[in-house]
Amino acid sequence: MKRTQRLYLILGGLFLLGLFLRLYGITSQPPISDEVAASYAAENYLRHGIFGQIMWYHPQLRNILIYIAAHISGGYDAWGLKGASVLTGSLSVVVLGWLAYRLTESITVSGLSALFLAIDPLHIALSREAVQAAMTPFFILLGVFLSVEAIKRDRLIYHYLSGIGFGLATSCKWHGLFPWALMALVVFFDTLRGKGDERPGRLLMLVNAYLLLPLLIYILSYLPWLNRGYDLMEFLRFQFFLVKRQLYHQGPAYAETFMGHHAWTWFVWPTAWVDFVFLNGRPYLNIAMGNLLVWFLTIPSTLYVFFRWRKDRDREKLILLLLFLTSYLPLVLTSRGIWVFSAPSVIPFAFMLTAWSMGMLLQSGRLKRSAVVFYLCLVCLLSAVMYPMSTFRAYEHAYLKPIVEHYNPHNKRWNLER
Repeated sequence: MKRTQRLYLILGGLFLLGLFLRLYGITSQPPISDEVAASYAAENYLRHGIFGQIMWYHPQLRNILIYIAAHISGGYDAWGLKGASVLTGSLSVVVLGWLAYRLTESITVSGLSALFLAIDPLHIALSREAVQAAMTPFFILLGVFLSVEAIKRDRLIYHYLSGIGFGLATSCKWHGLFPWALMALVVFFDTLRGKGDERPGRLLMLVNAYLLLPLLIYILSYLPWLNRGYDLMEFLRFQFFLVKRQLYHQGPAYAETFMGHHAWTWFVWPTAWVDFVFLNGRPYLNIAMGNLLVWFLTIPSTLYVFFRWRKDRDREKLILLLLFLTSYLPLVLTSRGIWVFSAPSVIPFAFMLTAWSMGMLLQSGRLKRSAVVFYLCLVCLLSAVMYPMSTFRAYEHAYLKPIVEHYNPHNKRWNLER
C-alpha cells in the first residue's frame, strides 16, 4: 500500500471514530442553558442584528454557523443546535493529522496526533455543545495547515485560503489572533529570504492574504449588526469596548470559586468544566476533562522537542513550538479567569508535540513499539472510562460516583453561602 493511501486510511478511520464519539446519543443529551440561549441569540442576530442572550462579547460567527445548521436541519433540534460543533470538532481530527504529517513527514506522528484529539474527553464534550469551543480550533488548524502547505508548495492560493481560515477562526473567538499573527510572521520572513526581484510584489500579495482578507472576513461576520445603521468608526469603538470587557470578564460565582480557572494548571493538574442540567425530573451532570495520560506528557514533550530543535535547527520543530507557546502563554499570563473550555485551541499543538516526541524516540530506538502500544491501550481505556462524563451520563455509572459527588453543584462543597 502506498504511503499516501495508508495516511488516507488512517485519518479516514480516525475521522469516523471521532464523528461516532461526538454523535452517539446526541439526540438524548439535554441542552444546557447556554445552548438554549444560543438558539435565541442566533435568530436575533441573523434576523435583526441584535446581540444578546449569551456570549455577546465574543465575535459572532458562532451565531451564523448555528443559524445555518438549524435551517439545514429544519429547526433548533439536537442536529440544528449542535451540528456545527459536531462537524467542526470531527473535521479537526483530519486537519490536525494532515498538519502533523506536513510538519513531520511521519505517518506515525500524524496518526498519534489525530488519535489523541479524536478520543480526548474534553474535546468530545465541547464538540457536542453549541459553543465556539470546537469551532475555533478547527479554523485555527485549517489556517495553519494551509499556511504550511503554501510554504512547502510555494503556491500563493494557499496563502489566501489560509487567510480565510484565520479570519473565520478570529470571527469565532479571539484565540485565533495568536496563531494567525505567528504564521503571518513566518511567511513574511520566509518571503524575505526569497528572490529579490520578486520580493516586493509577493510581500504586497501576502499583506492582502494575511491582513486585509482576514480583517474583511471578521468585519463581514458583523454584517447583520452593521446593517442596523452602524458605521465602521462605531464598529471600531465597539471592538475597543469588547477588548476592555474581555479583560475584566468574570464567570458565574460557582465557576470563579470552585472550578479551576488558571490555564497554567491544565497540563499539571486535573482540571474540569462542569455543566449541570435538571430535565424531566432527573439530573444530568457533564464533567469535561482531558485525558490525563496524554495531557500530562505535554510539558516534558515540549522540552524534548525544544532540545531536539536546538540540536537539529529545523524550521518545522520551531514552528510547532511557537504555535503551542503563542496559543498557550497568553492564556497563562492573563490576569482574568481562563477555564479549561478554552483549551481546545491549545491542545492540538500539545498533542502534536507529544506525538512527535514519541515518533523521534521510536525512530532512535529509545522507545519500544510495544511500550507505545501498551500506552495507547491505557489512553483508549481511560477515554472509554471517561466517556460518560463527557456525554451527560455520569450519574448512570456507579464507578463514577466519587467524581460525580466531587463535582456535583448541589453538594455541600458547592454551597456558596458557606
